[in-house]
Amino acid sequence: MNFPLIANVVVFAVLLFALGQTRHKQWSLARKVLVGLATGVVFGLALQLIYGSDSQVLKDSIQWFNIVGNGYVQLLQMIVMPLVFASILSAVARLHNASQLGKISF
Repeated sequence: MNFPLIANVVVFAVLLFALGQTRHKQWSLARKVLVGLATGVVFGLALQLIYGSDSQVLKDSIQWFNIVGNGYVQLLQMIVMPLVFASILSAVARLHNASQLGKISF
């Protein structure tokens, strides 16, 4: 690992920590998401302008950044199925008579 790669990963970790500290603020979820999106876009554009699109340092940095990104997406995918199941189960449990069950489908 060379110095620019380590610097990129350290800056990424600092940005993640700073974004994690927004949970202590009384911001809405939409504002937190917007701040995170803007921070990511600015960081990505800065890396693109500094290193260029074909830089090996940038490609290696993206591989390190993807550890966090892929983990986040996989955690979201893992939570979707139980939420869908619980939602369907809750809807069926709220039915008062069994004849309404056929009206839910197409």
